[in-house]
Amino acid sequence: MKKILLAVTFLVAAQSLYAQERVGDFALLDQNGDFHQMGRYNYQDAVVLLTQGADCSSFAATLAQYSVVDNKYSGSGFEFMMINVTGDRDRESVLRQATQYGTDLPLLMDESQVVSHALGVTGVGEAVVLDPERFEVLYRGSVRGLDPALREISQGMDVSGAATEINGCEVDFSAIEQYDNGASVSYSRDIAPMLVENCSNCHRDLGIAPFAMDSHLMIQGWAPMIREVVLTKRMPPGQIDPHIGDVRINRNLSPEQTQKLISWIDAGARKDAGPDPLASVDWPDTKWPLGEPDVVVNIPPQEVPATGVMEYIWVDSGFAFERDSWVKGADLIPGDRSVVHHILARAVPPGMSGPEIGICPTPCETGQGSRSPEERGINLPAYIPGNNARFFEENTGQFVPAGSRMVFQMHYTTNGRATTDNSEFGVYFYEAGFTPTEELQDGGVMANDFLIPPNASDHEVVRARVIPQDAEVISFYPHMHVRGKRMKWTAIYPDGTREPLLSVPNYDFNWQMTYHLAEPKFVPAGTTILVEGAFDNSPTNPDNPDPNASITWGDQSWEEMFIANMQMKYVDSGAP
Repeated sequence: MKKILLAVTFLVAAQSLYAQERVGDFALLDQNGDFHQMGRYNYQDAVVLLTQGADCSSFAATLAQYSVVDNKYSGSGFEFMMINVTGDRDRESVLRQATQYGTDLPLLMDESQVVSHALGVTGVGEAVVLDPERFEVLYRGSVRGLDPALREISQGMDVSGAATEINGCEVDFSAIEQYDNGASVSYSRDIAPMLVENCSNCHRDLGIAPFAMDSHLMIQGWAPMIREVVLTKRMPPGQIDPHIGDVRINRNLSPEQTQKLISWIDAGARKDAGPDPLASVDWPDTKWPLGEPDVVVNIPPQEVPATGVMEYIWVDSGFAFERDSWVKGADLIPGDRSVVHHILARAVPPGMSGPEIGICPTPCETGQGSRSPEERGINLPAYIPGNNARFFEENTGQFVPAGSRMVFQMHYTTNGRATTDNSEFGVYFYEAGFTPTEELQDGGVMANDFLIPPNASDHEVVRARVIPQDAEVISFYPHMHVRGKRMKWTAIYPDGTREPLLSVPNYDFNWQMTYHLAEPKFVPAGTTILVEGAFDNSPTNPDNPDPNASITWGDQSWEEMFIANMQMKYVDSGAP
């Protein structure tokens, strides 16, 4: 049923009830799928939001008034946006609305209404001014009262406005208010299963997260932090734009899950009667999530000092494949996760040179370098933060001939404590005599000729490649370093039509995920795969070590890379 917004007149206390009310940091995507986190605007005096909702007849006039204030104050310490507060989840509809308004302002989509509810919004056409450093509401009221409020804020004064009358449309918050005070939310029925599904694979014994979600008491203690990382979309990690593509493991919480979790936390994160479901989760005690491998390759121990910069190194494991093998999956287990940044695994067939063993030249040959694929060898699954152990698609594998030797690229980051790393590589084979009908191909693009200027907040890099024959896309993997901001893949078909395939709007160097599609995506011969990415070299990037530096390609984390891998299989690719 279409939601109808009714025009009403209501009072909003601009100062006396809401001044200095802290709502916390939050992040939302806008109508174009761009990521906006309030804390990233802490260089501004305030973020100014105008509440929006479809089918509110008075909004156009209010937006016109808002635009006047925007023109007056934009660029003077204020960031202007709109926010959809009615929980609209139709991206195309919201995009059409923004286009009809004739404005290029970001229109944030609060699909769960959690943010709007926390901001104390009452209706459409309301102005909310937020301090992006302390995350406090400085003003909430009519657009008519916005000009004097911003003038006082720009002068370092408290807002002195009184209650203001707004002619707008009342917002229905019943979808989230049904969970107010924790009502209708059960820890056992709703919260614990959600955490097991989305979090506990990392937050468990032998997991990579800093604490285990193994009891209600643990969750209650960490609840404020959980609230923050969920609202800023830091967790679950590796989130994609939910309106683009369909991936096998979707790490985004749904709007309903977000409503329940935040409401439950705000109500005190209480436990209901009965046993604790988290305490009874039975995780396998093996370190191999896929089960015991057919072969375990022990990588020679590597000494990691307490401090200093370690160059990439290639290590020969001394292991060679005894027979022709079809690999169906692999896993890499770091010996000391605190210092292992990544491990690349490569099988070098007889007669191929492969990478030079020892310290890499600068920049290090990573599998995308100047050598031909025949010289580089066969890339097998790697360990990168957030990249999970995995089997290939059914009846799909990688062929490794007998005599191929396993070599590994090791990248360590020192952490103040000397240690010895003893990492292991587990390989899973198809049974002898079985030949899969599909062989994986790399269909990625790379840029190593970019130059990121100092203080650039959105330095875009665009690359493309043409798919020479009919293919099915299996997965995507973006790789940048600490200045990486976003990456998006789009198919441009031979008839000129475009289809977005996957978008990572908030790239995080700490979680470099491989995104496997739920179903392989067919792309006909002649399709162009367009990759659009960007770097944030500005002071507002909290991970940026030096915003005044000009940045080019390099191996170390304070340098940059731009690799957009896309794994695929040609439709007619049979086994050799």
